[in-house]
Amino acid sequence: MEFKALEKSGLWEALSAVGKRCYLPPGILSWSARGREEAEINATLGTARGPEKEIIAHGRDEAVTFYLPRLRNYFRELEPDDIVAYAPLAGLPQFRAAWREWTLYKLSADADKLASLMSQPVVVPGISAALFVAARLFLDEGEKFVTTDLRWENADNIFCRHLGTQIVPFALFERGKFNTQGMKEALLSISGQGEKVLLLLNLPNNPAGFSPLESEAQQIKKALAEVAEKSGKWVVVLLDDAYEGYVYEEACLRSSLFGLLTGTHPRLLVAKLDGASKELLFYGGRVGAVTFGLPQGLAEEIAPAVNSELEAKVAALARSTFSSTPRAPQALAARVLEAREDFLKERQAVIEVLKGRYLTLKEHLQHLKSSTLRPLPFNSGFFAFLNLQGIRASDFAEHLITKYKVAVIPWEGPGVNGIRIAFCAVEAESLPKVVECISEAADDLSR
Repeated sequence: MEFKALEKSGLWEALSAVGKRCYLPPGILSWSARGREEAEINATLGTARGPEKEIIAHGRDEAVTFYLPRLRNYFRELEPDDIVAYAPLAGLPQFRAAWREWTLYKLSADADKLASLMSQPVVVPGISAALFVAARLFLDEGEKFVTTDLRWENADNIFCRHLGTQIVPFALFERGKFNTQGMKEALLSISGQGEKVLLLLNLPNNPAGFSPLESEAQQIKKALAEVAEKSGKWVVVLLDDAYEGYVYEEACLRSSLFGLLTGTHPRLLVAKLDGASKELLFYGGRVGAVTFGLPQGLAEEIAPAVNSELEAKVAALARSTFSSTPRAPQALAARVLEAREDFLKERQAVIEVLKGRYLTLKEHLQHLKSSTLRPLPFNSGFFAFLNLQGIRASDFAEHLITKYKVAVIPWEGPGVNGIRIAFCAVEAESLPKVVECISEAADDLSR
């Protein structure tokens, strides 16, 4: 993006290095805006939407952002202090306790291990802030880190344009499965740069809507331990768990890798980055959390102190950037989590709607016949991704919205050229038309 007015005015020279290199790429935000204005079917929005009657009895026909009725009801019950007062720097104690219990519940198979090795969550304003804090804590400007080729575009904004780090990507897929070997090789390739290597994983993945199989998760665990052994360096794993819980196939990893990886190796540190946006369908609440999982073999007498000091580091970064996270959303989220059985029942209604959309889209993509389009494996999250051959993704998306009034997000980058379909925001009955229009657009542009 060019900033000609700033350059012409001379103000460009007053900007810092970060000020000069930061910009909003023409991606999710701009295409979502066009989808709202120009499309008849808008498959750009990364929020679960649909007729209210799909998720609650006697709901309206009008499309809404899916929500938990319980959360809506609790708004009326907030005390004044939970509305107007500051929250403690590390977060509201009742929310931190409730989020820790929620994490242990989700990872019940590893709960005994996690009870002693898992820190208290530190609250930040959303997972974007969690990514920023974690990156700032572990990476210096110019350092390299590893993540997938298919990734949320804001990761590039945070890690590269803002913090000045460098991405070493590996292909998410190898023959339709998670590319464990590619991940391992990429980590070893940067092991000479300092005292640690850092990996960022987002599973279920945005934009691919993919989670590994349980067996593949075990391979990931083994590979990371091998990297720690072979390199002799610390391995720091950041887990962006934004879409945790939205998994539609039984054989897939049902929850975060956090439980599996914590305590795996004496030089493996895990940070779980998650929040209320998708898990509680509370996007505007901007409540995220950073939780650490300690290495294997740490002495029992020192583990609590290590966790406390890591929490203090996150709190220090919070204080010097966004200060504390708003109190009211934390109070609301805590109330929801404290009534877990009711909350799970309400959320399951949303998951069932999304699963139905996933199955509909999967069925119709299986019948897609095109040399230009190749659907990637998907099984979870909010999205599906189609690779494009011989056509620029942005040109394809432009043609699709202009001629067919269907909006998707084009994804372009080194080794990546395709479109993201947000089935989370499209009713099941409209998904066959989405696939049909995509197929016809491919035919148009292939002639």
